[in-house]
Amino acid sequence: QGELFLVSSSITPISLSTGFFLYIVLKDITKIKALELKAQLTLDALKFKNEELQEFAYITSHDLQEPLRTISSFTKLINDEHKDELSEDLKTYINFISESSDRLRSLIANLLDYTRLGNLEKTTLVDCNVLIKEILADFTVSISESKSKISLAAPLPTITGSKVGLRILFQNLISNAIKFKKKDTLPQVKISFKEDSEKWLFSIQDNGIGMKEKDLTKIFSLFTRLHNRERYEGTGIGLAYCMKVVKKHNGNIWVDSELGKGSTFYFTISKTLI
Repeated sequence: QGELFLVSSSITPISLSTGFFLYIVLKDITKIKALELKAQLTLDALKFKNEELQEFAYITSHDLQEPLRTISSFTKLINDEHKDELSEDLKTYINFISESSDRLRSLIANLLDYTRLGNLEKTTLVDCNVLIKEILADFTVSISESKSKISLAAPLPTITGSKVGLRILFQNLISNAIKFKKKDTLPQVKISFKEDSEKWLFSIQDNGIGMKEKDLTKIFSLFTRLHNRERYEGTGIGLAYCMKVVKKHNGNIWVDSELGKGSTFYFTISKTLI
């Protein structure tokens, strides 16, 4: 008794002096098709799990934000209504609770944004001059307090990409360039670009504290922090954001840096996004 199997076939006509013939080749592709089916089932399962994870992130974010708001609200209430009655130790404890709640709320919001990056909106034309202008307007206070000098290659290009994603990308890199400044040194940030037939290459250069060579690759991992929170605030998610955004634009991101001599972040954006 025979068994069924899948085949692919090719037929080649051959004309000889003795007549016309067909050269037929049959190839058993049963195993190949089985592997393709297995791969598709795995892909479908991963897609389903990813959708579940996103839904979980949304629900968790909402459920955790509410009790955090309650904690923040009551600590503020206690501080406002009883501040004259509180000892210095209690004031310290309440301030610690308040700051920890704010950090946790920010971390939850950032994690939620990170999951959303898997679904960037459709690409559109983005004028980088307008985008950077909006970001710098948001950073007015930080720029003023740090006396930062931001210089741009003029004019910056108009590119195709996700406006939300590109805003996250530039915003994090500019924010870091301002934040990680050397003591007694005014931050100087230079934003420039180059292009070729396939991609845009952007660079954001600063004169900040720089990094050790061993840290240049690990900084793009989620929750990686090189400095304590008392000196430099942050959740360790920003550069992971940047990596994810750049990958969504078929590009790469890397950094050149030397400890004490500043850093230059480079990233590419493909001109042929699909």
